[in-house]
Amino acid sequence: MKTEVPRVIGQIIGVGTDIESVQRFVAVPFHQNEPFYHNLFHEKEIEYCLQRPNPPQSFAARFAAKESVIKACSEIISLSCKDIIITSNKNHSPIAKILKEGFQRTQVKMSMSHTKEFATAIAVVMEEIRQK
Repeated sequence: MKTEVPRVIGQIIGVGTDIESVQRFVAVPFHQNEPFYHNLFHEKEIEYCLQRPNPPQSFAARFAAKESVIKACSEIISLSCKDIIITSNKNHSPIAKILKEGFQRTQVKMSMSHTKEFATAIAVVMEEIRQK
């Protein structure tokens, strides 16, 4: 007898994009402006960015990612940067997790990129729907 496994698909909640100037983060060095960074980023994000060869690029990319998620969710909920954490999977692809209550079944597909001057991100936020 074949057991049917429920399929998981996503209903798109929203799409968001953002572009940030890397110079914005160059002008506000972490070690001179720690409260600024702690208002925007989680400790894991700060630790990750500070270990990168060019921390301002990494901070700008993560900030753009957070802003893209905020925009994608703007029709249904108000989010702040601290409601979102950006990490990476084992393949170094970005993962965004919404930490606000009620979003446990929400998936965020995203892409981030940067140059010396700009960082950009796009987020597609989906609510998980289980089908038989």
